[in-house]
Amino acid sequence: SRGGMGPLLIATMSYDVDSIRILLEHGAEVDLPNVFQITPLMAAAGMSGTGRGEGSTPQGDVQEHAIRTIDALLEGGADINARVTDSHTHTAKLFAYIQGVDHEGQTALFAAADQGWDRVVQHLIDRGADTSIRDAAGNNVLDIALAPVRAGPGARSGQNREATAALLNALLIDTGDKPEASAEAR
Repeated sequence: SRGGMGPLLIATMSYDVDSIRILLEHGAEVDLPNVFQITPLMAAAGMSGTGRGEGSTPQGDVQEHAIRTIDALLEGGADINARVTDSHTHTAKLFAYIQGVDHEGQTALFAAADQGWDRVVQHLIDRGADTSIRDAAGNNVLDIALAPVRAGPGARSGQNREATAALLNALLIDTGDKPEASAEAR
């Protein structure tokens, strides 16, 4: 399938928790990434490799759907701190790689912060997401939440970015993990 969209990733993009559990019970690899090196957990947290709406948007509270999906994947053994690596391959670039949408080194927590999903960010942290990780560009998760919202292909919703940034800022101060903002985020 285009971009390596296997059954588990397709179920994840649709927030289909029942299908996710069935697939995991029957041996689906919970952390199997697509060609962009995005795992199902990263996708559940809002990360997209192509900037296209790869899954159907569920009715109701999308953050609640994401949290239920994240929990199903974590119960199935997903690595909450898995990082996007080797996403700059020729194959990844052939599959509609959007310039300026670079997730190299990022985790599911980065995706939720990028979407402005403050409740998902809090949930991931409560479940063990590491707030000290920096992506390949040197950004931390707060830098991502503070970055300007992109327009056009690969745009994110940015629906609650201020609340997400405030939450992360408070959490990082409380834990002593608040690194200096990177030059790119300034």
